[in-house]
Amino acid sequence: MDTIVLVTLEYNDMVYTFKENFGKNYPRESVEFMYEDGNYSCDCNKSLDIKRNCDDAFKEMCCGEFIKLVNIEFIQINKEIPPKYTKEYDEWNSKQKEGYNGRDKRNSNSTQDN
Repeated sequence: MDTIVLVTLEYNDMVYTFKENFGKNYPRESVEFMYEDGNYSCDCNKSLDIKRNCDDAFKEMCCGEFIKLVNIEFIQINKEIPPKYTKEYDEWNSKQKEGYNGRDKRNSNSTQDN
């Protein structure tokens, strides 16, 4: 399932909202990082998003922090992976590690049997 978000940005009392598809199984915390601290947090990239998705006349900006991130709404996200730093995520992560270790043991056992 693709991770799809609705992003809302604000600049000079104008609000811009657009949909962004991050592709299959893209983790929630990675999307949040991209817009809060990663490449999408800079005005140079935010201005391109506004220009491409909302307003063709919007001027491309240099690096800076004038465009405000108002909201990231997750429209669709892989339901199997809970948000990080929750009890549900810890349980899910433990199950993933158990399954991985189990596959390792089976693979190493089958190698030893040959």
